[in-house]
Parts: sequence; C-alpha cells; structure tokens
Amino acid sequence: MLPNAALAAFAASPARQRAAHEAGQAVGRRWHRRPDVTRLTQLLDGYAEVPPTSADAFAAAMAPYTSDHGWIDALVTSAVAAMADDPFVALPWRISQGALLSGLALIVRDHAHVALQWVDPVAVRAASSDALTLSFGHSLILVLKSGGVRIATYTLDRSAQPARIVATGTRTLRDGDVIVADNARDMIRLTGLDHDALFLSISHGVADATQPLRSFDRHSGALLRTGTSDSGASRMLPLLQLPRIAARGRGGDVLAAVTHHRDRMVRWEALREWVAIAPLDAYPRLTEVARHDPDPGVRAAAAQTLALVAPALTQLGHLLSDAA
Repeated sequence: MLPNAALAAFAASPARQRAAHEAGQAVGRRWHRRPDVTRLTQLLDGYAEVPPTSADAFAAAMAPYTSDHGWIDALVTSAVAAMADDPFVALPWRISQGALLSGLALIVRDHAHVALQWVDPVAVRAASSDALTLSFGHSLILVLKSGGVRIATYTLDRSAQPARIVATGTRTLRDGDVIVADNARDMIRLTGLDHDALFLSISHGVADATQPLRSFDRHSGALLRTGTSDSGASRMLPLLQLPRIAARGRGGDVLAAVTHHRDRMVRWEALREWVAIAPLDAYPRLTEVARHDPDPGVRAAAAQTLALVAPALTQLGHLLSDAA
C-alpha cells in the first residue's frame, strides 16, 4: 500500500499527474504499434463490413493470436515495468468489474472487443442467474491460467415450436484450450473452478435490429424475454412512456409514427403505449399490426391485445354514437 504522504504529494502536483498520464499513454502506444497487435486490430476492423461466415471461420482467423501469446505477455511485462517505475502511472486500458467476471479492455470497437478477464471460485459459486442470452456475432475464449474451468454448453433448437435451448454437454477446459461460440445459437455457462482463472476473450458482432436479444431459462429451455440489440432503440424505449406519464391522452401522433419503427421492440412498445392513452385512436393500427407486422412475435402480441380490448372498445364506440 502506498503511504499517505506519497498520495498527498501526487494529488498536490499537476506536473506529477501529467507525467503519470503521459507515461501510461506511451506504454499503450508502444503495445498497439506491435505488428501482431496491429494485424489483429485491422482484422477486427474489417469485420465491421465483412464478418466471418461461421464460428469455425472466426476461430481459424484468431488462431495466430490464441496459439502465440507473445502479444499478451508483452502487454503484461510492459505494464508491470511501468508500475514499478511509477506506482501512479495511468495505464490506458479500462478495467471493468462485474458480478462474475472482471476484465481489462485491450481493443475496443463498436463491433468488436478484446479483453483479459479474470474470475475467482467464490464469484462462480455465488452466480445465481438461470437466464441464458442469445445475441449476435461470435465469441472466443482462450484459457490462459487456471486449475481447470468447468463449463456447460447449450444450443438453440430451432426445430422445436417455439424454439428453445437444450443442453449439449459439460467439459473441463485446461490452460491453452480455446472454445468458440456462435452467439445467435450457442451459449456457454461457467459452472465451476478450483482456482482463480485468467482468460482472453475476443468477440465481434454488428447489432441487427431484426434479430432481438433473447433470454431462455436454462432448466426448462423456454423463452423468458426478448430485448433489442439496437443501442439507439434501447435508449428510445424508456422515452415512449413519457406521453402516458407526463401528458395522458396526448402524444398519440408521435406514438403512431413510432409504431412503424424498424425495431420490433420499439414499434410494439409504441403501440402498447398508444393503446394505453388513446385506445380508440390506436385500434385501427392495432388491427393492422395484428395482421401484417413482419415479426411473428409482434403479430401475436397485437392479436392477444386486440382480443382483450376489442369488446370494450366496441361497447365504448356504441355509447359514444348514442351520446352523439
């Protein structure tokens, strides 16, 4: 632990802080300029336009970086040396901490991510979620250091109606083992380890508004919930509640326009909110969506809502006609 006097001196010196920042940035620049890191970064950048066609193709493209760990060793060595020279050095890699995994983000793009991740046995034992989520793209895990990592694997059974997940087996990963997944079909669950473990994680994927995120119950295999993979759409969803909360009965025109949004979750939530604040106005669009929306889940939800509200709206329409 650093003495309080050293911390106080560092906090009081803008020059020391700038020097620590510049030293950390220099370490990052040297590492990113390594030929192997440059090639990996360029390869991942290309996936924004031309992604790999399968999980096997992704694994093959990543093989030079999972079989030779020199680029990872160089990062660790340079980072440790920099911290030995200056314990206040501000290294440029962002650390994230989650309930299960913590990580050091090495390469970050909108569509790709490379990270060192670590987990301890206590976190694995404490993990309690029974939900497994399908998303998009591919992901790869290389076990760098562990005493054995126990996993369970699952896949999506599209032949079932409705589609559900099924368990495909269990295995123990050893140091140097690689496992790759098609994130729209395959799921991997960490079930146990005896010692702290260090992984390399490489993933890519471009969010597709036509493909929702889906969470399944790992015991029954049944679908639990769906969500949007579009970050813009996810930010829009909470805003759709504003007309109902802030100005009940108003905002129908805005919601009506949003019911044509490209994202299935957004257009359904907009329609649901419209029905809540102005059911008579929303009724024709609700009927149209129940019959013609391109997404079967949205059509089914609209049809169920229609069955619930149609009798009441018909009666209300008669009352309004009589009153007129």
